[in-house]
Amino acid sequence: MNKILNFVEEKLEPPLNKMANQHHLNAVKNGMMVTVPLTIIGSLFLLVPNIPIDFIKSFIENFIYFKIQILGGCLLWDSNQILK
Repeated sequence: MNKILNFVEEKLEPPLNKMANQHHLNAVKNGMMVTVPLTIIGSLFLLVPNIPIDFIKSFIENFIYFKIQILGGCLLWDSNQILK
């Protein structure tokens, strides 16, 4: 085990540290750290309405349609109040 650790510390660590300290690689790493959670959250939002179980899918579709009707009604009511 010590041989492996010594090999890693002596041979692999110096070039990997040089590579990790490069600015353009840090920029790519930071960009990935920002976009990966957003991609995961977005994919979950895409999976929820496309559940292959018919009962759950119909419930979600009816619920979302109901919420859109309420939101649309509120938006129309507010715009009518502004126009008057």
